[in-house]
Amino acid sequence: RNALARELQRQNRRMHRAESLVRVGHWEMNVPTGIITLSQSAMEVLGWSNQEHTIAESETAILPQYHGLRKEALGNLINRGTPYDIEFALRRPLDGELIYVHSIAQYDAQQESVFGTILDITQWREAASELRASKQRTIGLLIAFAILQAFIISQLILSIRRQEKTEAELQHSLDRNASLLRIFQHQADTVDELVDHALTESIRLTESDIGYI
Repeated sequence: RNALARELQRQNRRMHRAESLVRVGHWEMNVPTGIITLSQSAMEVLGWSNQEHTIAESETAILPQYHGLRKEALGNLINRGTPYDIEFALRRPLDGELIYVHSIAQYDAQQESVFGTILDITQWREAASELRASKQRTIGLLIAFAILQAFIISQLILSIRRQEKTEAELQHSLDRNASLLRIFQHQADTVDELVDHALTESIRLTESDIGYI
């Protein structure tokens, strides 16, 4: 019997070390009395100085917005066999630190007890929140870069079009000047011949049915 007791103590110590490493503990609730018994690791996670407390006492630590969730989950587990799997926030009575926990539990109808585990997920939530914020920042930077890139491209296209337009206008001016020069240099015997020649030059220059210079 002493050997079994020592082995049980050894296993309990190993379980406590394992639970402490991952910030997890276990708890058991006697349904008729409503007394909750915490493991040593659960006490450390939740910041309770006493191992036993009532449901009402535990609610003093849990944030009010989660009271209904916890009560409904326990009721559904005991009365309907619905899996108990919830997350909620609480302030540790020991130091007032706000933490988030994930708890799952099973109901033993013969023993009229609920056995569950409690896992501190505060760091996981903070890491997930930081990851989401980082993704949002990255997306914001990518959008800003895409907008800037589109603006630069549009300005380049506009500049090229302006340059092409300027070159076209310059070429047109050169062609017009050349046509005027040809008109002035044309040797015509009559005014009508000079007018006809000027009209022909203007039609060629403007590529229209009615010429103008």
